[in-house]
Amino acid sequence: SYSLKLSLLAESDLRNILEYTLETFGDGSTGNTETAIGLIKADPYNITSQERTELDCDARTYNIKRSGQPASHFLFYRINEKDKFVELGRILHKSVDIK
Repeated sequence: SYSLKLSLLAESDLRNILEYTLETFGDGSTGNTETAIGLIKADPYNITSQERTELDCDARTYNIKRSGQPASHFLFYRINEKDKFVELGRILHKSVDIK
């Protein structure tokens, strides 16, 4: 298992998702996001994650999905093998073009 480092932008993204979910659905849960973060900490090379070498040589994305639903957000991260941590750079809505 890897440790996790959140960028300031990822922390802000997580807060914004929580606020939006609370305002829109009356539920302050970020369960799907927290589950996805747990999955990449356990296995950052998860078979459903994608290499994004067109963005950065070490970049990967992982789509956050609810069962039976299309992905709404994705995690944008890098893996530091030397120190065994995942650096979570952003948590972005699927509509954001990161290219």
